Amino acid sequence: MKRFPRLSARLWVLVGILCGLIVVGIPLASLLLADSVAAMAVADRDQDAALGWVRYGERLRGESPQGLLIKARLARRRGALRQMEQFLKAASRADAPAGLVRREWMLADIQSGRLEKLEAQVKAWLVANDPDLPEIADAYANGLAACSRFDEALEMLGAWGQDYPTDPMPAFRAGRIHEFFEDFDSAADAYREAVARREDFLPARYAVGRVLLRKKEPEKALREFESCRTGSTSLAAEVAIAECLAELGRTELAMQQLEVVLRNDGTQIQASYLPLLAPQECFVAARLLGTLAVNAGSHEQGLELLERALRYNPRDVAARYSHAVALRGLGRTQEAEAELAEIEENRDAMKRVNTLRNKINRDPDDVAARIELGRVLAEHESVENGLFWLRSAIAREPENQQARQLIESYTAPSTAAPGQ
Repeated sequence: MKRFPRLSARLWVLVGILCGLIVVGIPLASLLLADSVAAMAVADRDQDAALGWVRYGERLRGESPQGLLIKARLARRRGALRQMEQFLKAASRADAPAGLVRREWMLADIQSGRLEKLEAQVKAWLVANDPDLPEIADAYANGLAACSRFDEALEMLGAWGQDYPTDPMPAFRAGRIHEFFEDFDSAADAYREAVARREDFLPARYAVGRVLLRKKEPEKALREFESCRTGSTSLAAEVAIAECLAELGRTELAMQQLEVVLRNDGTQIQASYLPLLAPQECFVAARLLGTLAVNAGSHEQGLELLERALRYNPRDVAARYSHAVALRGLGRTQEAEAELAEIEENRDAMKRVNTLRNKINRDPDDVAARIELGRVLAEHESVENGLFWLRSAIAREPENQQARQLIESYTAPSTAAPGQ
């Protein structure tokens, strides 16, 4: 096991100094430098390294205000607001500077689209060239997108990218907006710009592969996913590579690869997507192997895997369809027909999506349409997509109880684990 976590090249000078201090026995200095390296890793978007150095410091002295603030920031970035809240409360109890704790709360509100009372403060920070500007710009761009102010978000990202020409995040965030609108060519261009800014920025490489796969270019996608076959992201990369292999007709190799992946704990598999900034609502590995097994005639094996995927996310329509095919293959016709009927009802509900989006395009302040679109998406396709529209409704009507109640119901902790 490595003593120290992976870091980008520009941090190794500090690491070398730190190691020297440890060798000659200067624990206080080594702790201070560990805090500095952790903070630089946060700025470098290297979550694994940041957490590794925070934990190193915790082994020497226990939890610290600095470490708790770093963990809160990382939790906020990935949308884990309950975890962020826990870390910020612990940081306050540990006498962390009140201004830093308050700022993290503000950034959480900003990135969620609650801009009504905070947008003036954001603009003041930006004009003052605040030292935390990349973090502020990232949260603000997310908040603008959450409010469906996509043109302003792209403008914000463009300005941020100009001021920070080596930072991959502005281009990456722009790619996410283009991908949301299924403009895959523009998305791929933006993700490639992020890679050009920093070659080892794996979230952008993975995103290029994802877009190429959507464009039915699995061979090109395969090369991008192979570059993510490292460290904590390797399991997510292996699943994506297997998907490419299946698309290329190399089904047996794809199945073998997925079987190896699924020997790991399901929670570990899902966690491997987080450093790629690509959290998964579905248990893709189980669904994909189950579907391939069913297509190969192994209905019992496929059924078991697909049921595992559906325990994790009952809304996974692709898994439900393959599950119905497996039931039919096993002669359980009545169950298969019932499931197919439910899938058809789901498709009927989803036909409303374009109508609701058109209503919102005509009147961005139509809160009722935003709530209904959020509800339909959350119940029939994707909780994450549904929450996006519900939060955009809250951004326009902060006291809207219907939207708040739906958000609370969809964000309630799940008891299903992918390993079950």
